[in-house]
Amino acid sequence: MNAANASGAKNFEPGGSSRFEVMHMGSQGDLAYWTGIQWAKARMKGKSDSVPFNLRVTEVFRRENGDWKLIHRHADRLSEEPADK
Repeated sequence: MNAANASGAKNFEPGGSSRFEVMHMGSQGDLAYWTGIQWAKARMKGKSDSVPFNLRVTEVFRRENGDWKLIHRHADRLSEEPADK
């Protein structure tokens, strides 16, 4: 973890929840990816209620020595949660 990620992680507290909605995934040979939505409620320092932290996510993996390794992740926040969630 780099210094920016370590610093940002200090703002979160235990007790949040998260689920993934996979929209598309695929693989070929030793490369694979998935893209979708991470629906999350985060517990943040200084806040009494959980904070919606919903992300559009793409992750890319490479198989190394039989194990899948995450080699790239991109995520950006959604503007709001849909009414039916």
